[in-house]
Amino acid sequence: MAEPATRADVVAALKGITDAVPDFHWEIKEVAINGETLACHSVNHGTPTKEWLGVAPTGAPIEIDKFAIYRSATGSSCRCRPFTTPRP
Repeated sequence: MAEPATRADVVAALKGITDAVPDFHWEIKEVAINGETLACHSVNHGTPTKEWLGVAPTGAPIEIDKFAIYRSATGSSCRCRPFTTPRP
């Protein structure tokens, strides 16, 4: 398993997303918690102003279904396994 990302890595990744999709936001659909594990289904929304994930900036909004499993053994950090599906 890969090493967890640092806070700086996460901030840089989010800045990269919002640079290409300035109105990017998540809509939480469902959350389930079991001990140290949290599962979340969310929908990412936004309108790319630059090419992003192979999507050209056409002015049309996009949606991406995201299913992620987070696990925290320490309560202060977590590992995330995202599963994403772009919607046409």
